[in-house]
Amino acid sequence: MIQNLLLVSKLKENELSQRVFVPCLQKMSMLMQYAFRDVRFIGGTGELGNDIEFHEIIGPDRHRFYSGIQVKKGDIGLAEATDLIRQGTQALEKDILDTSTGHKYRCGRWIIATTGQITLPAQNQIATELSRYGKFISFWDGIKLAELIQDYYYDEFIRVLGVDPIYAGSQNVRIHLFDPENPIELIKDFSSTEWMDISLADVIPPANTDAVFLAFYPHNGNLPGIEIAMQTAIDDLVIGSVMSQVNLIPLRIKKGQASCRVRLLQADQHVRIVSRGFRFTI
Repeated sequence: MIQNLLLVSKLKENELSQRVFVPCLQKMSMLMQYAFRDVRFIGGTGELGNDIEFHEIIGPDRHRFYSGIQVKKGDIGLAEATDLIRQGTQALEKDILDTSTGHKYRCGRWIIATTGQITLPAQNQIATELSRYGKFISFWDGIKLAELIQDYYYDEFIRVLGVDPIYAGSQNVRIHLFDPENPIELIKDFSSTEWMDISLADVIPPANTDAVFLAFYPHNGNLPGIEIAMQTAIDDLVIGSVMSQVNLIPLRIKKGQASCRVRLLQADQHVRIVSRGFRFTI
């Protein structure tokens, strides 16, 4: 489920690096007696193949062993391999300066980390093309990243994404999301401050659906935001319209329930209500 949350997160690759993976590695290092040093984000323009860099101190001469990480979202196949080979070449050929001594180092390990899957043909092609450098090439897929987050950064992760802790750690639920460009519209113009029933029958087809994700789009723009109250037989939430568009917030529903109650907390406001998807147990 943590991997699913990474995949559907609105955070872009650089934001995931800065807000999730760098602090996760830093905390992992702390719990391992500071095994990783100077874990830092260096992505963006001029990154030369690495989004994240860190080093380890090895041997009696305390040599610096550097690792670079290239962070991606989604699946990686042969179509993406060519660009990653280019980035790997940049990462393994660039000098890394130790400003305290003036010594220059190069990466001894290059890691491709993605929230999705990495196909075996893509791994083989990347590893073969970069083998001339004689360095370690590692592949961290979404499962590996989820395991690291689960072991070292779970509490912070769910706060960053703003999700239910039980939901984030569950191993027996799945998310189905609609096309973000064409979510299912439930009501085109909603303006009531009194409770009104909204049918969910068209957006929760599986019998084992346990929650839906609703979003609210004010007709006059997102700022300032509007607060909306939602109720089901087992949930009672108040959510801001902006937050509903940024994070997946589950509105839990009782088995067999096909509607919810909604009302605006501010008068003289108008919103469009859509469903972004639903979650269900397996």
